Amino acid sequence: MRVRKGEAIRLAAAVTLWLLGAGIGSSAAPDDSATINTADLDRDVRRFLDREIVAHVADIKTLDPPPDRVVGALTTGEFSWGSFMRVLGAYSEFADTKTIAGHDVPQMIGKMAQIMAERLGLNSTPLWLSRASVRT
Repeated sequence: MRVRKGEAIRLAAAVTLWLLGAGIGSSAAPDDSATINTADLDRDVRRFLDREIVAHVADIKTLDPPPDRVVGALTTGEFSWGSFMRVLGAYSEFADTKTIAGHDVPQMIGKMAQIMAERLGLNSTPLWLSRASVRT
């Protein structure tokens, strides 16, 4: 699996902060006695991402018609197709795969872009949706 070192570090840091519930402006001093083995952190982050992304993708049985909910979240409110497309593209590149939970990621992203364009009342898919693309 080929991942750019900077991307892996940024992703691991973001997920770690999210998991630890670190808040902006926290006044707590870091605990110098706590150490993190980077290999363990890398493994834990990858397992977490694998589990969560696969669960979300597996819950999407079809995009025609699109589901009302994905893992319990409404697809018209707290769940954003646009954000999910970006996650799929980034994860696909990170994990060096074009298939997640038996689904073809580029095809899913394309269909999600159509769903977004339709919901936004657009005649074509806006350029900003291309940010979710998967490298071929």
